Amino acid sequence: MFVLPAPAEPSAFWSDVKYTENFVLQQSASAGGAFLRNVLATIQNVLETKPPPFRIVYRHISAGDTFILLGAGETREEIEADWKWLYENIMPVVSDLEDAAERASFVVTKIRFLATAEGGQDVSAD
Repeated sequence: MFVLPAPAEPSAFWSDVKYTENFVLQQSASAGGAFLRNVLATIQNVLETKPPPFRIVYRHISAGDTFILLGAGETREEIEADWKWLYENIMPVVSDLEDAAERASFVVTKIRFLATAEGGQDVSAD
């Protein structure tokens, strides 16, 4: 599900599943091995936060390699459907834009519209 775009920091709690120059599909490290899953679950319980296990971020390279959260999903199938939509509808347009700030603005505007149309959710990034 696409979410209202929000800043997201690169983190060791996320591993890249797929990526392009500007987009990254990530999986939470809590979906990994048993030991790491238990440690992260404990931290998340203490902080009372549990992000969805998958997310899509926009890599804003010109802004010091910061991320903008675009989508989050509970299942691999759900996030893959969003990734496919981005790949077919947004990525070709973004690759044609020369200015990094213009690319980021275009992506944020499009995803904000989609999230609002879907009844967008504000999802905690980390």
